[in-house]
Amino acid sequence: MKRIFPVLGLMVVLALLGVSTAAAQCEVADEDLRYLLKVELDKRIETLLDHKTPGGFQDRHGSYGRKFCKVDDTTYTVTFTERTATATQLKADRYTLTLKQTGPRKWEIADEKLEHSFDGLYRYYPAPKSYAFEAMNFDREGMKITGGNGQLYFTVFGGEINGFVVVADNMKYDYSVPEDVTPRYFKEVEEVMHTRFKAQMDFDPAWVEFECDPRTCPQVLDTVFTGLPDYTVPVIDDSAPWVPHGTAAGISGLLAKRYERFGQDYLGKEDYKKRLHDNPFTNFEVRPKEDREMLEVALFSNEANFLYFRIDSYEAEEVALYGLFQNVYQGVLLNYHGKKTRDAGIDPYELENRPDSDAREYEIESAHVEVDLALEDPEVLVARATFRMNVKRDMTELNYGLITQTRGTDMEERRNPALRMYYIALNGEEQTVIPTSPFQGVVPFPEPVPAGSTIEVTAEYSNRSIRKFTPSYSNLPRQGWLPFVRFTDQIADYQMTVRTPSEYKTLGVGELLETSTADGVTTTHWRADQPVSFPTVIFGKYFEGKPNEEIHVIKKDGHEVPVTVHVDEVSKMNWDIRGKKMTAVANQAASALDFYRSMSDYDYPYRTLNLVNDAGSFAGQAPASIVYLGGGVFRGEGIVGMIGGSDLSMFNKTVVAHEIGHQWWGSLIGNVNNRNYWYSETLAEYFSALWIETVYGDKEGPELYQKKVEEWRKSVLDTELMASVKRSASDYMGEFPGPARQALIYNKGPLAFHMLRTIFGDKKFAAFIAPFVKDLAEKQQIVTLDIQRAAEKHLGGVDAEGNPYNVDLGWFFDQWILDIGIPEYSLNYTTRQNEDGKWLIEGVVKQRVVYGNRINKYEMPGVMYRAVVPITVLGKKDQKWSKKLVVESAETPFRLLVPQRPLEVVLNEGHATLAHDVVVNQDF
Repeated sequence: MKRIFPVLGLMVVLALLGVSTAAAQCEVADEDLRYLLKVELDKRIETLLDHKTPGGFQDRHGSYGRKFCKVDDTTYTVTFTERTATATQLKADRYTLTLKQTGPRKWEIADEKLEHSFDGLYRYYPAPKSYAFEAMNFDREGMKITGGNGQLYFTVFGGEINGFVVVADNMKYDYSVPEDVTPRYFKEVEEVMHTRFKAQMDFDPAWVEFECDPRTCPQVLDTVFTGLPDYTVPVIDDSAPWVPHGTAAGISGLLAKRYERFGQDYLGKEDYKKRLHDNPFTNFEVRPKEDREMLEVALFSNEANFLYFRIDSYEAEEVALYGLFQNVYQGVLLNYHGKKTRDAGIDPYELENRPDSDAREYEIESAHVEVDLALEDPEVLVARATFRMNVKRDMTELNYGLITQTRGTDMEERRNPALRMYYIALNGEEQTVIPTSPFQGVVPFPEPVPAGSTIEVTAEYSNRSIRKFTPSYSNLPRQGWLPFVRFTDQIADYQMTVRTPSEYKTLGVGELLETSTADGVTTTHWRADQPVSFPTVIFGKYFEGKPNEEIHVIKKDGHEVPVTVHVDEVSKMNWDIRGKKMTAVANQAASALDFYRSMSDYDYPYRTLNLVNDAGSFAGQAPASIVYLGGGVFRGEGIVGMIGGSDLSMFNKTVVAHEIGHQWWGSLIGNVNNRNYWYSETLAEYFSALWIETVYGDKEGPELYQKKVEEWRKSVLDTELMASVKRSASDYMGEFPGPARQALIYNKGPLAFHMLRTIFGDKKFAAFIAPFVKDLAEKQQIVTLDIQRAAEKHLGGVDAEGNPYNVDLGWFFDQWILDIGIPEYSLNYTTRQNEDGKWLIEGVVKQRVVYGNRINKYEMPGVMYRAVVPITVLGKKDQKWSKKLVVESAETPFRLLVPQRPLEVVLNEGHATLAHDVVVNQDF
């Protein structure tokens, strides 16, 4: 049985009834009175801000909540949080302040009660002493670093060593992917990177910086360094000036420069960010969890060039290599499981299901949201959100963060942050909220919340996250406007109440239950009757379009799904969007809804569908029950073709169906973690091709489907691909990562499903789709192996005794989803007429597997792919004879007997298999 921790009977009952527990306990002051009360609180904040350290830095700050609770006509209470920063530690004290009226329009703070104190936030600091050593020898997970005589100084966090900066004689490094690491293609990619970035990667480190958890640091110091004397954890005097001056005792040379540079970074001298001076409350963090093993190593050749090597047990794949080359951040180069995981023999399915690092502690069961949009300020949303969370691991704090719109200098952002978190309650009990940056913070719990608990978290906040593009269109972050919600969450119970200025129309998730307007404000209430991922909300001044009157989308329960297209007034004028085009888009959406329902035997998950133009964009995006479409989608194909050519014109034919597909692939069926997101775009794209094949009929449909196949193939072969489809979100993808990711999940992934269709045939593939979707929909959230297993099950068959059997598709997914290779074929053949007058074609298909693109190919020695490749003989009068070859080795012989003299022999007609252009009667 789920437990609520701690249990507060009345508050739990009120929460379950949908009653605000905070509202049940106090009466909030009106706006005029609020202003008078805030005057006194602002004075207190000003007094705190005037306090300075001996070094001249502010060290105190205050904030207060939005709720002023009435005790009687002359007495109100409010929450006030005071933060005090020292050089290494941040303390937060949460008070309940009592304000008393002392005269007409005059109030004063009459009493204060300390409710909670927390001093568990720290920032690292350089220790004022160095240590000499004789040699270093670091060797972990493929990274080796050696050096002779050297020096190091420690960095300290929370009274413990959390890192050290090292210089040494003859420092060298060597990195190579461990032999037992998968995927297998890492070795090839590593060679390409070493060639491409030779000037950046081939260096002797000038200095190395280590960062580690408090348990790993001593172990590294004791095993990596020879001749290191006994050391003690340095004690930092918090009463001393905050910034290190000069050099630490015994430090000389380059290490002294690094120590001095640390101080400059801290101070913000010259061109560096003014971290401490502008915001003395920045860079504080809680201690690492006891079970977290973390070791990060940065190897510098100079300020603009370094390699960053990370081992972190909280990451699903614990080891990663990053690069910054000539001040250009390359991101993750390689990412893989650590040796402990590799040696443990863990089931691959369990590894695929590992949560993302930010999803380890809880899952969201419900979200009830009240949000005011552009009422106080055109760019500000004000919200109250209540979440029920199932706790997966013991929790000692809750982190929050939101996307904001930048609107000034870094200093302005820090002094007047866009995000203001006013209140967070755990099971009805107010908690201490500690901002750690202008857009994020931490909520420490007074007592740990145990795994297995179900908790209720309520947050009240405002955020400058609305971007007003035109008088009729504002953009909100489609992801990150709700704290605690991750992209992969599937929220079973989602309700939302939205208030906007009455001139706007609001579009929310699910079904609109009621609308009311009063005093210039329109209030709408929304509820989703299916789990919601990627919740969104938008508002604007819209023209509306609907499908033709004869088009109706009816769910199995008889409910008709309203389909509405919304184009804001300014965009309609600027883009010259006609009503007919809006109707055409609505018709496409309705057609796609019907097609997906028929194909999958699953209804559209929600009660309404709204499509909204996204001003100034050609792209689309599809949160639950709302589809955003770029303005170009609403232009005629002739104009779009002139702008972007035939490819863009074809994109416009299928983009609506693609985005509608995400209501199945993304909403109905979600991904467990971001590492398995590929399928959402791949299947939405592939089934949009099936849609266009169907709706355009037998005359045009097959041709348009094949055109999609050719576009996918061209993109894949033209783009350098250094990562697999599945790993498109985690590894180095090539010189141009944006186009590479596009080619992988929007093109190569769909081609894999096209190949399944060509292997098993149209009839079997069509029969496979509905049970395939059913298996995945019943899981709700899936990983790649779920897709493979469902395909193996439903592309199987029945043996002679009536027993169902699975087909083995491990090889198929290994090649096309998990690997980076693309085969290249050479067709070598001869023809001759036999004694019966027929013609014999004999030959061999040679294969090699390459990666890269069609211009720069890199061979994968010893790697052979299995593929079903058609070989076709063309004769007179459009005569054609075909045979399927299973090509799986370096050479595959074949023989064909045809009744006519062959005019041409074609391998891989129609590009049934993804491969480079075939070389005929010559070697590669």
